[in-house]
Amino acid sequence: MKVDVVLLTKNSLMPCLKHCVQSIYRNIPINRLIVVDGGSTDGTIDFLRQFSNVIIVDDSKGNRATSRQIGIKMVETEWFLFVDSDVILSNNWFNEAWKYVDDDVGAVQGVDKPIGDRSVSDFGEAMDKLRTRLHKPLKEHPSIIRGFTGDTLIRTSAIKDVKIPKFLHFYEDQYIRKFVENKGFKWIITQNPFCYHFKTIEEMIKDAFPSGFYGCKMSYISVRKSLIALLTIVPKVIYAFTLKKNPSLLMNQVKFQTLYTLGVLKAWASGSALLKTGDTIPNRF
Repeated sequence: MKVDVVLLTKNSLMPCLKHCVQSIYRNIPINRLIVVDGGSTDGTIDFLRQFSNVIIVDDSKGNRATSRQIGIKMVETEWFLFVDSDVILSNNWFNEAWKYVDDDVGAVQGVDKPIGDRSVSDFGEAMDKLRTRLHKPLKEHPSIIRGFTGDTLIRTSAIKDVKIPKFLHFYEDQYIRKFVENKGFKWIITQNPFCYHFKTIEEMIKDAFPSGFYGCKMSYISVRKSLIALLTIVPKVIYAFTLKKNPSLLMNQVKFQTLYTLGVLKAWASGSALLKTGDTIPNRF
């Protein structure tokens, strides 16, 4: 069995495009690599043309929502894989994911493990340890993990008729997850397979406000939960510092959580959610 892989790119040579694509060809029984590019000028396209079975589509006037929509439309295989250009797939990714496939499964999402910036990875590792101490590991509570399409295997029939709102440059992956689940399929989240995800705290801070805004609009995060997260961020950071001895944690994580909460409050003040929990997703808004 072979699958199409949809790869979203935009000036993606750095930090890890070479390793990303190599991990795809090494770990996935690939039919075609469908690259949807947002207007790269850094040599991304020339690099990708070196590989076999590559189709490149220009979406330089679009965003993540339109690029994912284009990719879905072009898929020809029964299952396909979304991969982001800033991730590296774990060894044996496809074979491990396929163990979870059943008639009622619509997608298998590998968790992302942040690397590349200690302000991100140190905090994430510390929170994993804290959840373990509180007996609340993420693997036992998959519903609290946002839909992520950086390394996700999807049943094509479960998503082929989706119409992703064009303005969803953020949380389009959560929209896809809810669409699949509202079709009656399970969205499985695994610890293995997984991907290494290059994240920088600067990118997270830049995206914090719109992420909070659309997270609230998509009913992923409530005002109450975001305020609790803001009120508890300082003790969490102190706990992380005792483990990692990273002085940059305090300022960066507090700034991120503050901006994220402001985005949530802005969405709440602006009116009704785009998608309420449990609602059937309309084809168009």
